Amino acid sequence: MIDNWLNGRYSENLKVVFIASKERDFPDFGLVDKFEFMEYSSIWDEDETPPIYECDEVMQFQFSLESDVFDCREAGFIRRELDGKMASVRYEPHYFVVCVRQMTSPTGWQKILYRKQPFPDNYSGGDAQFLKELKKNVSVVHYDYRSAVFGCMNFLTHVDLLTMYFVLFLNILHANWSINVLYTVFTSTILFYFFFCEYLSSNPANGKEHGRTIVTLFLFAYAFTPVIRTLTTSISTDTIYATSIITAILSCFFHDYGVKAPVVSYPTSVSSGLSSAIFLLSRLEDDKPTLLLLVVAFTLHAYGAEFRNRLFHVYPSFSSFAFCLLSSFSIYCISAFSVELSFFWALLHVFILFICPLILVLKQTGKCTIHGPWDEAVPIKSVKN
Repeated sequence: MIDNWLNGRYSENLKVVFIASKERDFPDFGLVDKFEFMEYSSIWDEDETPPIYECDEVMQFQFSLESDVFDCREAGFIRRELDGKMASVRYEPHYFVVCVRQMTSPTGWQKILYRKQPFPDNYSGGDAQFLKELKKNVSVVHYDYRSAVFGCMNFLTHVDLLTMYFVLFLNILHANWSINVLYTVFTSTILFYFFFCEYLSSNPANGKEHGRTIVTLFLFAYAFTPVIRTLTTSISTDTIYATSIITAILSCFFHDYGVKAPVVSYPTSVSSGLSSAIFLLSRLEDDKPTLLLLVVAFTLHAYGAEFRNRLFHVYPSFSSFAFCLLSSFSIYCISAFSVELSFFWALLHVFILFICPLILVLKQTGKCTIHGPWDEAVPIKSVKN
C-alpha cells in the first residue's frame, strides 16, 4: 500500500528511509549518501481507507544520514536540528513515513556569494573543482620566427639611431665633420617630422599646429642652450660619458617598441634619453651645434617611438630596407673609431637579429604559466557601442 501511494504520488525514484510505528521503531541509519528531503507525510493502517494527510510544512534541504540524527518524542513530533534551530513536524499515531529522493546529480558547490550553500565558508570546491579550474598559458602569445625577427629589427633600429647620435656628437666634438653635416641632419629631422605628421600620425593635425610645435621647441632649446652647455663643466669627461651611456641604456629599457608591456614608460624613456643627450652636449664649446643637437635629440626621443612603430606597421618592406642601410652605416661609422668595436657591433647585430628570435621560438614551447582560483578577480569592462 505504501509503494502504491508513493508511485501514484511521485514519478521519480523515491526511497522510504524508515517507517516509524507508534512503538517508535527506527531502522539503522547506515547510509552515507546525500538526500534531499521531499516531505513528511502520515498514512493510516492498511485495513483502513488511506486518506493522505500531508503535513502543513514541506521542508526541503540536504542532509546526510550518517551525521544527522532524528529524535521521535512522545509529544508527537519528529525533531531535527538544522542550522542551530529545531525543525519539527507533527505525525499521526499510526505510521509515519519519511520519503526522500536520492539526488541523481547532487547540488555542487558554486563560486557565488549571493546564495546560501550547505558548505563551510572556507570551502573552495574540493580537489576536483580545484583541478577543473586549473588553466595553463591563458595569456601567452606564441610568436613565429618571422615576427620575432621583425620585432628585433624594430629594437635594433632604435639602438642604431642612438649609436649614430653618439657618432655625430663625437665627430662634431673632434671637428671630424663639418657643421654642414649637422645642418643636414637637422633639416632631415624636420622633414621626417612633417612626414610623420602627414602620413603616419594617428591623429593628424593641421599645418599651423605643426608649425607652432616646431617654433615652440626651437625657442625653448635656443633659450636653454647656454645653460645646458655649461651645466656640467666641473664634472670630468669620463664621468659624463659613463653617465650618458647608462641613461641611454635606461632609455632603451623603457622605450616603446610596439609591444604592450608593463615595463614600457614613455615619460621615463624620454626623460632618460634627453638626460643622456644633455650630458653629452655639456662637452661642446659652441652654442650653435649644441642647439641643433638638442633639437635632434628631443625629436628622436619624443617622436621616434611612434614614428618607427607606425613606419614598421604601414611600410614593413621599406622599414626592413631602411634598417639594413642604417645598421650598415652605423657599423661603418664605428669603424672610423675602432675596427674591433665595429666588428663586435656587427656580431651583436647578428646575434640579436637571428639567434635571439630562434631562442625565443624554441623556448616558448616550454612556457607553463598556471592560472586558477587563487588568482585575483579582475573586473571585466563592458564594451559600449
